[in-house]
Amino acid sequence: MKIAELRAYPTSFPLPPDASVTLGIGRAVKRDAVVVKVTSRRSPPRGSSRSTPTRR
Repeated sequence: MKIAELRAYPTSFPLPPDASVTLGIGRAVKRDAVVVKVTSRRSPPRGSSRSTPTRR
């Protein structure tokens, strides 16, 4: 599989006060994440047949 494109989508959203967590370094008041989309070059799936089926 060859990677054709890679995109990253950063997200950040506040947590409701009742969902915040106190850690050793302070209180978590928001959640951060990154969604990564990997697009590959188009190729036949593994195990697929490249020949056309024969008719009987």
